[in-house]
Amino acid sequence: MCDRTDLDEIARRVAEARGRADVVLVSVHSHEPGPTPEEPGEFLRAFAHRMVDEGADAVVGHGPHFLRGIELYRGRPVFYSLGNIVSRIELAERVPAEDYANIAAAPGTVAPGRYFAEPSGHGRRLFAPHRRYRRSLVPVLTFDDGTLVGVRLHPVGLGFGEPVHRRGRPRLAGPAEAEEILADVARLAEPYGTTVKAGDGGSGELLLDGVDSLT
Repeated sequence: MCDRTDLDEIARRVAEARGRADVVLVSVHSHEPGPTPEEPGEFLRAFAHRMVDEGADAVVGHGPHFLRGIELYRGRPVFYSLGNIVSRIELAERVPAEDYANIAAAPGTVAPGRYFAEPSGHGRRLFAPHRRYRRSLVPVLTFDDGTLVGVRLHPVGLGFGEPVHRRGRPRLAGPAEAEEILADVARLAEPYGTTVKAGDGGSGELLLDGVDSLT
């Protein structure tokens, strides 16, 4: 559950922003899962709904490193996780001593690139072998005099399977990968009663109130 004091304080800030801006976006970082890793914790849904009630035009979640569902609550989109848009930690130039303590080598004796190769089992463990950690989505919201009239979804790939110096950089997904990402997002959005429709040029869109959002 949300801490009531925190929730009320954030809600007051959002309500204040509503009176000082044309568009209000609320960003929230949360790793915690619900019944499955792809579902957000119930507290996050309660938080998102409260923020929309206070005037947020959209709530944008991130944290679990992979995509989660999309909900339209009172006509405003809630993205429960957009995954990783940039993932370049393997190219870090310095590693904290406490992280070096997790491997056998002493701090300073192993270059950062070799350090990151150790926990990942040289691409066999953690994030490296899983395609979903290398996929994301860039939503483009269109407003008309403060009313949301369109949500275009642009699938993004981060170079799954490519060499370390090339992966982790966002680029528009190719046709086949874009189709897979949009199908996955449509599946994740369905439990919330939200419809994702594939569009032209490898992008997709949300249907607002059962109508194509960009027509």
